[in-house]
Amino acid sequence: MRCFRAPAGLIGLIAFLLVSGNGIAQDTFQVKVTKTWTVEDASQAAFDNTPYTINTDGYAGTDPNYELHREALQQGGYADGTGEVVESRGDGRYAVRGGDSDEAMIYNGQGRLVELEVTPQRTFPLKTYRYSYPDGNLSGITLQTSAEERFEFESSGDLVRKCLNGACTSTY
Repeated sequence: MRCFRAPAGLIGLIAFLLVSGNGIAQDTFQVKVTKTWTVEDASQAAFDNTPYTINTDGYAGTDPNYELHREALQQGGYADGTGEVVESRGDGRYAVRGGDSDEAMIYNGQGRLVELEVTPQRTFPLKTYRYSYPDGNLSGITLQTSAEERFEFESSGDLVRKCLNGACTSTY
């Protein structure tokens, strides 16, 4: 029986061959190996092919469904009749995402658009770009490497915080 060590970040296919007198029986299974991310790895992945500006023409500067969204926040976050998901950001701001859209509008407590978030893919590592409104300049990137780990960067590339299993460190 042989054991092979799979490289970090890959799914290793490990085969154990059992040799018998009449032939070879083979059992195959997959083992998922989790990559350990350094800040440098995360920064490189986060900023690789990053669009630093977006066109914000066509976005309304105020929330057209302000009252409905404020009510949805009080009711748990779903705006009836619009199909939009509304979530509190904890600092008085709230995000509105339409169904399966890869964009979310971030509004301040008065319903003024302050930021746009774009999450172009739904697989790990998951990148979320934040753009200021109305200029459309990149303001930050969050790289979520797994369900347990995420890195948050400023547009300058500086690490703002790293979170692991719900505990965040922001002394960078």
